[in-house]
Amino acid sequence: MIISTPTGSTAYNKSVSGAVVDPMLPCMQVTELASLNNNSYRTLGAPFILSSDRKLTLKVVQDGNDHPIIGLDNEALGTKHVKQIDIGLSGKVIKTVKLKDNSYWEKVKRRFL
Repeated sequence: MIISTPTGSTAYNKSVSGAVVDPMLPCMQVTELASLNNNSYRTLGAPFILSSDRKLTLKVVQDGNDHPIIGLDNEALGTKHVKQIDIGLSGKVIKTVKLKDNSYWEKVKRRFL
């Protein structure tokens, strides 16, 4: 699964049919990656949005020598001794430079429409 903020919604998240989210919306998006749907297993089949006050807990299942890997901004993190991962939005904000005629939505329009 991919967990992204609105800023990351136009990157890897979009390439797996995630939604493009307004950067002014404080939220995180959970998008399935290579989901399996058959008679035995069913998934939601669509991304979902969680508000900024929600926390997401992932239970890490380790089976023998299989250890899940977490990809975080082009970094691969091992989970060999990890039992659970708690995810939420930070209260910290990153300020970005806005150039004239180069708004977020102008960039989305140029790249995708």
